[in-house]
Amino acid sequence: MYGIPCINARFFPRRVFERIGDFSLDFSFAADRHFLLRLALAGGRSEALERVGYFYRSHDASRTLNREGLRAVEIGLEHIAIARALLATPGLADKARRALAGWLAYEELRALLHDAGAARWRPALAHAAALGPASLPRGCLDKLGAIYRRRQARREA
Repeated sequence: MYGIPCINARFFPRRVFERIGDFSLDFSFAADRHFLLRLALAGGRSEALERVGYFYRSHDASRTLNREGLRAVEIGLEHIAIARALLATPGLADKARRALAGWLAYEELRALLHDAGAARWRPALAHAAALGPASLPRGCLDKLGAIYRRRQARREA
């Protein structure tokens, strides 16, 4: 939920798509994350190759991975939509529900921070703290603070 999905470096047998369906066209930026989360919720497993099979070069023209975070808002909104949709899955296990609820809280707070000026970031973090440690992933507040500091540094540069 929190890292870069690296979908380009994954191989899937046809039966995976037959089992959980294709990539959703509802998500322009995060269809890969949605697919991988659906796969994980369906009990899919992965295996690592013994050798590197893929290299990705991050560059400024990348649609999703660029230094400026040009699509951060759109990606974050899709993450929120994905978390909400998956939380509505019938029969979702408690562990999965807690993990998705924590991710949803994290993405909502990131959205607040993205829109928040210096005067609003502290209330956003206070909101996160009020949700309690059971609702947020470990290190969430530190990561959100780092996001804020990075954005402030860019503005000052």
